[in-house]
Amino acid sequence: MRPYLELVEIGLKLHSLEEIKELLSHVLEDVDLVKKKGELWIEEKETSTFVEMKQFITEKTSEILKRCTSVTSEQTKELDVPALSVEKGDKDDASSKTVTEISTLSSKDTVYLQLTEKVNEIDSNFSLQSKQFKKLQQKLKDQQTINKRQEDTIEKRLNDFEKENNSKINETHKTFNERFQEIRVEFMTELQAASSFISQQQTQWETLCVELKEKKKT
Repeated sequence: MRPYLELVEIGLKLHSLEEIKELLSHVLEDVDLVKKKGELWIEEKETSTFVEMKQFITEKTSEILKRCTSVTSEQTKELDVPALSVEKGDKDDASSKTVTEISTLSSKDTVYLQLTEKVNEIDSNFSLQSKQFKKLQQKLKDQQTINKRQEDTIEKRLNDFEKENNSKINETHKTFNERFQEIRVEFMTELQAASSFISQQQTQWETLCVELKEKKKT
C-alpha cells in the first residue's frame, strides 16, 4: 500500500486539477458567449452600437485573461510548495511524483496557451470586422455626399425652371391682357359705329315716314 502522505499530496494535486478544469470550462463558456454576441452584431442581429460592442469585447477579453492569469499564478504557487517528506527508500515514488507534477504544469500551460490563442483569434477577427465596418461607414458617407449634391442640383434646376416658368406665365398674361384690351377697344369702336349707323337709319326712316304722310294729305 502506498504511503498515506503521498496519497494525500497526489489527491490534493488532482483536486487542484479538477478546480482548474472547472474554472477553464467557465472561461471557455464566457469566450463562446462573447464570440457569439460579436458574431450576432456582425450579422446585424444585435442592437449595440459599434463603440458599445468594442468596449464590451475589450472588457470581457481583459477579464478572461485576468482570470486565466490568476489561475496560473495560484496553481504555480501551489506547485512551488515543497513536497511532503518521503522515506529515503521511496526514491522511485518521489521521482514519479516529480514527473507527474511537471506533466500537470505542462498540461495547464498548454490549456492556457490554447485559451490565449483563442482570445487572440477573437480579437483579430474583431479588428478585421472593425476595419470593414469603417470602410462601409466611409462608403455610406461618400454616398450621402453624392446624394446631397444630386438633391442640391435637382432643387436648383427646379427653382430655375420655376423662375423661368413664372416669367413666361407673367409675359403670357401681360400679352393676353394687352390683346384683350385691343379687342375690347375694337369691339367698342365697332359697337359705337353700329349704334351710330342704326341711329342714322332710324332718323332717315322717321323722316321718310313724315314725308309719306304729307304726300297722302296732298
